[in-house]
Amino acid sequence: GDQPARQLDDVIVPAQYEAIDREIVRMARVASRVIAVDLLMIYVRAFDEICHLGWKTHQPLPGEKPSGDNDVVVEYMRRFDWLLQEILSMLGPDDYFVLVSDHGFEANPEEGGLEGIHESEETAVATFIAMGPRIRRGVKLPTVSVLDVVPTLLELSGLPSAKSLPGRIVAEAFRPGDRDFLPPISGYEQTWDTGTASGDSEADEAIMERLRSLGYIDGDTAH
Repeated sequence: GDQPARQLDDVIVPAQYEAIDREIVRMARVASRVIAVDLLMIYVRAFDEICHLGWKTHQPLPGEKPSGDNDVVVEYMRRFDWLLQEILSMLGPDDYFVLVSDHGFEANPEEGGLEGIHESEETAVATFIAMGPRIRRGVKLPTVSVLDVVPTLLELSGLPSAKSLPGRIVAEAFRPGDRDFLPPISGYEQTWDTGTASGDSEADEAIMERLRSLGYIDGDTAH
């Protein structure tokens, strides 16, 4: 249901976080209908915030009991599964889908306002999932580096990788008969002017404040 999973000082309601990510997906869906693109990338942020602020419901510290009746992390995972189905419904038979995350989580023994953190080597392990016409089904891949994502996306987009890129195409994800990869080029160069950008200063400050509250920025320094 849409009832709050539990109450915290900063109330965590998975349904409200789901609404944030659902709006992001909705905007991506509308934009893709207006402007045809070869590569569509969507960033959803709610899961990260829930893990930072409600990790204790999933992994209490040693000797502590869960601070609520429900696991808000797992509850949001279930909600995100439904949202993921909406994203998959946007795909055509020749499209590819790649899901990546940037890190895992662990309990914060010092609290400091955040219940979940990602400082140990173990939490550097993340998620890489791919599907599509050339992708093998039901296969657990060996270790994939974050540096391998771009070369793999280039190949799936019909573009050659580059020798200047430090990663590799994740060949193990491809069907054995579909590994005739494009020869890499020496490198890619920027061919457009960067220009200048003007943004909404109030919106920018709100984003910076959110990043500070989640521990990503200390003052004006990014971690």
